[in-house]
Amino acid sequence: MLIGFTLSWSGPIIQKLQDLEQSPLSTKLTDTEASFIGSLLYIGCIPGPYLVGWLSNVKGRKACLLLGSLISVIGYILLIITRTLAMLYVGRILTGLGVGCVFLMVIVYLGEIASTNRRGTLLAIVGIFATLGGMVLFSAAIFFSYQGTNYVGLAINVIFTLGVLMIPESPMFHVLKGDDNAVKKTLQDLDRLDDLEKLTAAKKDYRTISNIKDWRDLFTLKVLILCKDLSENERATRAAFVQRLLNSNKYLEGRLKLVGGSSKYEGNVYIYHAGRWGAVCDDSWDEAAATVVCGIFNKTGTATYGGQFGETKEKFWMDDIVCEGDEKSLTECVFSGWGSSDCESNEVAGVICNEDIQNSIPIKIKEEEKIRIHEAVDVRAVSLRLVGGSSSSEGRVEIYYNGVWGSICPDGWTIFEAAAVCHHLALGFAEQALQTDYFGNSPIILSGVACEGNETNLFMCKHRQFGQTYCPGDIGHVAAVVCTHYLADLHLDSLAIIRSAHLQDVPMFQLQCAMEENCLSKSAYEIQKTNPNWQFETRRLLRFTASSLNIGNAEFRPYLPKHLWQWHLCHMHYHSMEVFATFDILDMTGRRVAEGHKASFCLEDNTCLPGVEKKYSCKNYGDQGVSINCSDIYLYNIDCQWVDVTDVAPGDYTFKVAVNPHARVAEQSYHNNAAVCSLRLSDTNAYVYSCNMEKP
Repeated sequence: MLIGFTLSWSGPIIQKLQDLEQSPLSTKLTDTEASFIGSLLYIGCIPGPYLVGWLSNVKGRKACLLLGSLISVIGYILLIITRTLAMLYVGRILTGLGVGCVFLMVIVYLGEIASTNRRGTLLAIVGIFATLGGMVLFSAAIFFSYQGTNYVGLAINVIFTLGVLMIPESPMFHVLKGDDNAVKKTLQDLDRLDDLEKLTAAKKDYRTISNIKDWRDLFTLKVLILCKDLSENERATRAAFVQRLLNSNKYLEGRLKLVGGSSKYEGNVYIYHAGRWGAVCDDSWDEAAATVVCGIFNKTGTATYGGQFGETKEKFWMDDIVCEGDEKSLTECVFSGWGSSDCESNEVAGVICNEDIQNSIPIKIKEEEKIRIHEAVDVRAVSLRLVGGSSSSEGRVEIYYNGVWGSICPDGWTIFEAAAVCHHLALGFAEQALQTDYFGNSPIILSGVACEGNETNLFMCKHRQFGQTYCPGDIGHVAAVVCTHYLADLHLDSLAIIRSAHLQDVPMFQLQCAMEENCLSKSAYEIQKTNPNWQFETRRLLRFTASSLNIGNAEFRPYLPKHLWQWHLCHMHYHSMEVFATFDILDMTGRRVAEGHKASFCLEDNTCLPGVEKKYSCKNYGDQGVSINCSDIYLYNIDCQWVDVTDVAPGDYTFKVAVNPHARVAEQSYHNNAAVCSLRLSDTNAYVYSCNMEKP
């Protein structure tokens, strides 16, 4: 536990050191200083194996374990009482030196006291407890301050020291000293008397090889080999351990299977991620997505909805999937983030795959062909109303056409279609778009409605022909809305993006938390899987500041209640919205070549217009939101506030930044939520210019 706690120390502790309210330092820790502190552990580790590799033959294995633990105790005491950066550096180096000594001697000691059939088990337990130490660290950091967390580390060191005092010396050291009685007693205590003859016979060889007390023994082959083993094992940090665990299933990651169908080419779609199978939600599920899924089986296909092949008991891994139709994998499509879903168990997406692709005509699905046609409607012959609500501003949407009142199919019914209804009826803005029978139902006479959200009349939207409806999903559910005259309206500041955009090269060992949030491009994860020294590879990041001003007449609040916010252990903060912003880089053909996203770990009033008082602050698990006439600002130096452009060649591109991209929070307008800019990338610089405001 001592080893795992110390190796993982920089993860949560550096976050605390960069927060002036938690840091014992008088100044805020810079990114350069934070990186240097992280490397000091390994600087301290280097002399440790050499020192105890020689000293263990002079003073004994047990004495070296005590020496390492005492050095580590001193290091943690310095970390607790530190008030200066220099003392912090010394404390970190000493903890590294202590861990270097302890790690080597633990391996040597266990190898010498254990019989052959027990040795592997004991060494495996070392790895388990090292991982447990990392877990203790991250758990302690949630509840304790900087000093409190280091007190936990000190306590682990003290317990380890007391434990070392109670263990016997290694029988090998007694062999080196020629103390046959001590060898026999130790082997008896270890239940290894059967090995007495073997050790006694080999006594001469052991003493010849190892009992050297000269300083040059620091550089014997034995010590150098053990040092190499230590350096290899030090790479087994928390992130590497998790990666090795995932690597056991790396060939399944992203794989699809179809469940519940009458053949292996039809059924509900399940995808494998993070060690388990999960379902795909049918929100935004369409023929393009079905084309991607069936294309994996070299077939064409059609989409199914509403759990046509049965409900699911599994977690929803993917939601709000948007595909072009030519992707090679479902994970290449845009979606709301792994596990970010509000779907019920019956909202499972599925497919029915048909003939082989080589026997059919290749189809490229265009946006205007995906769903609907736009039928010319005489607006004088149709009427619109809300029915079944407790007020005139809510209810199911009914249309009067050809002498009959009827409902709208709820499949694909979103806040944009609801906005068109509220505009049409002069009821303000759409607060909710519902697919429900709560307000009652009536025969469905219109389906396939698709709006941009800025229409003033519902019949300006695309839709299928009246009477020719196709409505999968729950029988009895219809489209409904709740309208209001008061909503937030985020306006993204494109000028802040232009002014702040720049490139930065960052080593991957500084990006481990970002990797857990999938903020890097796919090649980074391939490097992590295949390169044992991946931590020292660098990524090129396009950094920029995103500032959103609430110009509406109501506050912008996260759509999830506070008790459902997700805690992110590595970054040590809550996510009130799993995807608050998306960042895309497109080439001249419109193909996405790089992307990023930002979770809302802190929605707050960073700056407000004159005369407006700040209300929301994230400190101490405070409420999150953006007040009227206040701005939420994510500065360029915040983790994941960038796009990984390592694999993007120099050239001209389109750079798109969008806030509230999936419209999870209702707004007056979504056409000022995305800045679409020109981007020129060179080998050394990034130039963003000519931004236009659009809908995400």
